[in-house]
Amino acid sequence: MSTETLMRVSNLKKYFPIRKGVLRRVAGHVKAVDDVSFQIRQGETLGMVGESGCGKSTTGRSIIRLIEPTAGSVKYRTAGQEEEITHFNKTQMKAFRQRVQMVFQDPFSSLDPRMSVRDTVSEPLFVHRMGSQKERTEQVKELLQTVGLSVTHLNRFPHQFSGGQRQRIGIARALALRPELIICDEAVSALDVSVQAQILNLLQDLQSEFGLTYMFIAHDLSVIDYISDRIVVMYLGKIVEVATKQQLYDNPSHPYTEALLGAIPIGEKRVGEGKRLLLGGTVPSPANPPPGCTFHTRCPYAADICRQKEPVLESVANSGDHQAACHFTTELELKSFYDFSQVDRSGA
Repeated sequence: MSTETLMRVSNLKKYFPIRKGVLRRVAGHVKAVDDVSFQIRQGETLGMVGESGCGKSTTGRSIIRLIEPTAGSVKYRTAGQEEEITHFNKTQMKAFRQRVQMVFQDPFSSLDPRMSVRDTVSEPLFVHRMGSQKERTEQVKELLQTVGLSVTHLNRFPHQFSGGQRQRIGIARALALRPELIICDEAVSALDVSVQAQILNLLQDLQSEFGLTYMFIAHDLSVIDYISDRIVVMYLGKIVEVATKQQLYDNPSHPYTEALLGAIPIGEKRVGEGKRLLLGGTVPSPANPPPGCTFHTRCPYAADICRQKEPVLESVANSGDHQAACHFTTELELKSFYDFSQVDRSGA
């Protein structure tokens, strides 16, 4: 894995307007993503984790402009230089789409039920005018074999496949343009556990074969543990912790991360006799987030400063790779409940 930055996201915001009344005037905003900054390095898998509604998927879609960000900077390295993609016009964005693709959560709704596998996987090639029809068909056959499907599936339709097979079709479509970066938005959450393992192993094999970089969005920490190199933890539209995989699971530095680790089902990966941190209350509304630290309404360690001042995402123990947004990072002794050394990573 390279240390060179492929994508640099700075102060990203995505606010959705709340309209009320007959005239549909803007009465407020849902702050789905609120001042988020992170980097994706060449060849790595950056995991992004958090509860439903924390802004993970909105972040993933905003950085490639499937939805337009409200503010912020997204720079992508092209030919050794960083380019600001939020300023791209339609022609530039079309060229950018060849380098960055997405695999969606629902493997059925993300495929057009009226299009055959041949048409679905070859559509990106047709849109970008790559090759003749015969050449595109040959490339589709090659892609199907690459993701573990057969050329006999060419003329079948999505309803004729299982969930895992449909997701393989989605992955083949994402690979068609030979991208550098693939954003996987909850790519395995709709699949059975056994099928999840197959898809995760496939993604890792493809990463090795094609030199891919992944941003992997999920809410399952065991999935994130298996596939990620670095992990971003989000809560209510903000990043609360960034760390390498081992740093996060061995030494969580934010109470929310501790709670997520404590929620992993009891099994061979769970260790320790201590009491798990169970969060009370509900996630505040992103339309009216609490002042100070957004997590203070549910945090058992919260003090007055947490209710008044928003913590800054800063390095933990002088480690640039490990950052947390908590006023008491150096004072709290948080528990992992997760035996990183005993986890078998030879299979999912």
